[in-house]
Amino acid sequence: MPAVSIITPFRDAACFLPGLVANLQQQSFLDWECLLVNHGSKDGGGELAKILIASDSRFKLIELLRLREFDTQLPAIPRNKALLEVQSELVAFLDADDLWHPLKLERQLTFHKEHSLDLSVTAFARFNNLTKQVGPWRLPPNHNIHTQIRWRNPIPLLTALVRRDLLNNGFPLHPHEDYLLWLEILRNNPAIRYGCLPQVLAFYRRHSSNISRHPYKLVRWTYGVYRVSGANPVQAFGQLLHWGAAHCICLLRDQFPQRLFRHNLDELLIRAPRDLVK
Repeated sequence: MPAVSIITPFRDAACFLPGLVANLQQQSFLDWECLLVNHGSKDGGGELAKILIASDSRFKLIELLRLREFDTQLPAIPRNKALLEVQSELVAFLDADDLWHPLKLERQLTFHKEHSLDLSVTAFARFNNLTKQVGPWRLPPNHNIHTQIRWRNPIPLLTALVRRDLLNNGFPLHPHEDYLLWLEILRNNPAIRYGCLPQVLAFYRRHSSNISRHPYKLVRWTYGVYRVSGANPVQAFGQLLHWGAAHCICLLRDQFPQRLFRHNLDELLIRAPRDLVK
């Protein structure tokens, strides 16, 4: 049984798959499996994935067939399919267009086990798909997680390492599935052991298809999260206002010079991550 299972759904992401596979194969920690879930690709991604992973048994390709068009808009569906195949006690998530530092699994697994955590995250940064220029880094909270998650989603999925049994109910079938998942997990596990490793070990790719480029959808989906999680319309609107304020604060913090990297992505991937000041 591998030490950690990595779940990677993809849909029409053939251009990112070679980089994804190579990125995982460069991990210094070797004992992992990656469940690649083809979520109805029409760009030949499924066939390409078979070729890319043919010589590496740590990858497993799962094909989702006969999808309705609505189903292709819900990343929860391929993630839940992969959860049924997970062999490890710990689960991580990496979308096809994102990347990890080569030391990500090694550093985070050590941190996770040393502190006997149920859920851990790391710092992360965004990078431009065309220029590879890395933008400001962001550091999730290391305390008051139950309070902070009521107003925003402070748990970036691409950095999370979580106990498999906490995911038994799967991702909710909602467009903002990760936020709703964390709300449910924290509500059902008030004594959860959570920690943040203050090192930039994950990189979020910015391109035209990111949901962050469609703010109206994001606002609508976030309001839906609060309604589904039990808030009435007035309460949900109040939470949405807090969410918007928290989002603006994050954008302002991104302007601080000390949060900027002076290197492009390729340079950062070969540098040893350093601890960030909280």
